[in-house]
Amino acid sequence: MGLLDRGRCARDLFEKLERDAKKCIGEEVSSDNVFNFVISAYHLVEWIEKDSNVSSGAKEDTGRLREDVYFKICCNMANGVKHFVPKREKITSEQGFGCGRFGYGDYGIGEEEIRIKISDGEFIDALDLIEGVLKLYRDFFKKYNL
Repeated sequence: MGLLDRGRCARDLFEKLERDAKKCIGEEVSSDNVFNFVISAYHLVEWIEKDSNVSSGAKEDTGRLREDVYFKICCNMANGVKHFVPKREKITSEQGFGCGRFGYGDYGIGEEEIRIKISDGEFIDALDLIEGVLKLYRDFFKKYNL
């Protein structure tokens, strides 16, 4: 069952976020999989704020989520895609020998390695971004018993 098959609440999108992460972590990093994860991560805050089942305390605490460095990276990436703002210098993608994790991706091609520029000369790997976002949301959902 997918997101559109059931009622829409913040928990449903959170579960989709975890499925999106699993596609990257457990299956294969690809631009498409990372894109899906980033879009879900960015919009989950809005779903929390609009969900009638979420407590007012949790809704008030979404400002903390929005200030998190991992969330800000997702925000910039999602808005860049949404508004078709090409920022190729900010995201690098390589594929081939020596890229990605060993044993992932098509034979002879390998897994796509995606890195996001977060400051002058500093990059974060897409898998590290995914892990950081998952921790952020898992802690939030646990704290508010969502």
